[in-house]
Amino acid sequence: MKDTEKSKEELIAEITSLRMENSRLNKKISGLPPMGNQAFKKKILIVDDNEDARKSVVAMVKIFGYTTIEADSPHRAIELFTDQKVSIDLILSDIVMPNGGGLAMVNKIRKLNPDIKVIFMSGYYEYTTGRNERLLTDIQTLQKSKIDISFEIVLKLFKKHVADSQVLLAEKKVGEFQAILMEIIRQLGKSGNKLDDQGNILKSYSKKLSQPTSIEDVSTIAQEIVSGTKSVVTSSQKLKKQMDASVSEISTLKEELKGIKQTARTDMLTGLLNRRGFDQAIYEAQQYSIAEDKAFSIILTDIDHFKKVNDTHGHLMRDNVLKMLSRLLNEHIKGKDIAARFGGEEFIIILPETPLKGAFILAEQIRKNLRSMKWIAKNSGKFIGTITVSLGVAQYKPEETVKSLIQRADNALYFAKRNGRNKTVTELDIAAA
Repeated sequence: MKDTEKSKEELIAEITSLRMENSRLNKKISGLPPMGNQAFKKKILIVDDNEDARKSVVAMVKIFGYTTIEADSPHRAIELFTDQKVSIDLILSDIVMPNGGGLAMVNKIRKLNPDIKVIFMSGYYEYTTGRNERLLTDIQTLQKSKIDISFEIVLKLFKKHVADSQVLLAEKKVGEFQAILMEIIRQLGKSGNKLDDQGNILKSYSKKLSQPTSIEDVSTIAQEIVSGTKSVVTSSQKLKKQMDASVSEISTLKEELKGIKQTARTDMLTGLLNRRGFDQAIYEAQQYSIAEDKAFSIILTDIDHFKKVNDTHGHLMRDNVLKMLSRLLNEHIKGKDIAARFGGEEFIIILPETPLKGAFILAEQIRKNLRSMKWIAKNSGKFIGTITVSLGVAQYKPEETVKSLIQRADNALYFAKRNGRNKTVTELDIAAA
């Protein structure tokens, strides 16, 4: 037997050791409370119209041993609360969804259950991708403490690291709106009382004038009327200035809220719509297509050998490639067209009022323009090669789901990948193959 080979007894011992270690790791990671623990019986409702995102959140919650209920739409979530047989302790919900989204859904649910706890999510993937170092640190600390993960601890983790900061900021702005409106009401009431007083005084002057008076009395009353009128004008001008200031504040808040909404829908690296923004945009494109009976298509784009670019030239070059492709996509779209970052190195373009043939022509223009670019590393000045993309194109079919449309584009994309890359493939090309 060679020195590098292990005996049967050694292999058995090693396998036994690995099994024991695996058992310890599972217990450490899961942090599941005992079966008798009341927290284990808590039920969490996960609401997200994006199935992949919803399943991902469900998987994380189940790690802590809690029961989950899923709803793929705000409407379904409301239905669950009208069912008296279902007991729900917490809602974890996306915000941007069809039919009014998460905020409108919660308003309706709280009419049925005013005390329900709700957390809006936008950053769960920060945990799974390791980008949120504070969340990772907190979870590692909990694991080291070897204590049961209670329902309250889970709530604290979600509120601290997953709750949507944009929503918290929006709530702050709503409070500022309310403060401005209360000030307007106060000023109107204050000015209204003054105007009522001045009106009563002027009425008394009118009554005096209706009585027999001397020229001197008429002159005196006239002077008092002029003085009273000036007071009314001064009060009105002051009110106008106060109203102008309030209107200016409201306009500023409206712009801030507009910025908050846009930020929540935007990919910070590329400036394109993020997945949340895309979900809303393609829903609107679908509804427009149905209402107007007009075709629309999508182009799904993936950078070829992108991992090699990242491994060879580093994160800075990777980010530059993503930003350059995003700029190229924006330069090629027009009108109602929308480009979004679909995830990682994948991008997607929504083309309202565009049939498959038109979408294919645009996809080819993008592919050829990117292929012709010369990529040079800034730090070394060396030519790093050609960057190419593969593209899949599909056209929306009446009454199909958005998920089905994206799947057909994805099939076309990976057909291009399997057949040499740097290609544009449509759903018709697959059917003819």
